[in-house]
Amino acid sequence: AAQDAYLRGRELARKSKPALAIKDFDAAIAADPNFAKAYASRAGARADVAAAELSGGRLRDALAAAEADPRGAIALAPGLGELYSALAFVLQAKLDLRGAFQASDRAYAASPGNALVLRNRGDFLSFLGDAEAIGLYQRSEALDPLRPRNAVNRANMQLNLGRFDDAIASARGFLAGNTGDPTASKILSIALLAKGRSAEALQAVAALDAEDYFRPTIIAAATATTDRAASDCALALLISKYGRIAQYQIAEVHAWRREPDAAFTAIGRAWDGLDPGLIILKTDPLLTPIRSDPRFGEWLRKIGFP
Repeated sequence: AAQDAYLRGRELARKSKPALAIKDFDAAIAADPNFAKAYASRAGARADVAAAELSGGRLRDALAAAEADPRGAIALAPGLGELYSALAFVLQAKLDLRGAFQASDRAYAASPGNALVLRNRGDFLSFLGDAEAIGLYQRSEALDPLRPRNAVNRANMQLNLGRFDDAIASARGFLAGNTGDPTASKILSIALLAKGRSAEALQAVAALDAEDYFRPTIIAAATATTDRAASDCALALLISKYGRIAQYQIAEVHAWRREPDAAFTAIGRAWDGLDPGLIILKTDPLLTPIRSDPRFGEWLRKIGFP
């Protein structure tokens, strides 16, 4: 029963349905309280849900609960790299980059041949702009070539490393068989914006749900120079409707619109609210217009980027 519930949860997590996955991981742990891998997987799902839906104190509390899963389970299986990998994932959501780096190192040392560990480490290093992520992804995909979401995760890594043409190709390849996938659509839209292809970026986000706050984010950025009224309208919607959980996206829009003071004010609010979006601050192409501002380097140091 525990194994069946765990596998159901993993499948839901792979389909980007973490809230549903948590219920199956709960069932797996209830059936077998010593099921270390279930704790690791539940931690990642909990962090995903918290990052998408919460902010401030509620987000801190939810991430603390997620962190307790791998920390507690390490005593059950101290040599299981997936536990340290899950811990690294939660710590990066908490913007504890030093702790995340240490946990990622331990995960890799314990399980250098585990596809999940390699992929998570590749993600983390790509946020730091470290090209070692490419090799880690290649090894991860070689170990798990049939994993359905390999291409979309690869596209995100390529986006973080500034390989925009590669990211566009990977995202479009995935979308060819997964029309409207929100994660791939978001990655594609940012890569297209970075390449100066604003009209195509707007087309990419047209498939997103009307309630997805990333939609007004891209609309506001993509129309910044071609239709300022439309950009102003989309930014106003982003602020009024989603300001509680989307301060980082508000910063992205202001940066792309060449409004540095407003961008850094939003970054400060994102930091106060523990906005997990800040994990991509160092490599985010939408922040390119403010990267030369001294305040950008100050924020990198404050958050703890190497």
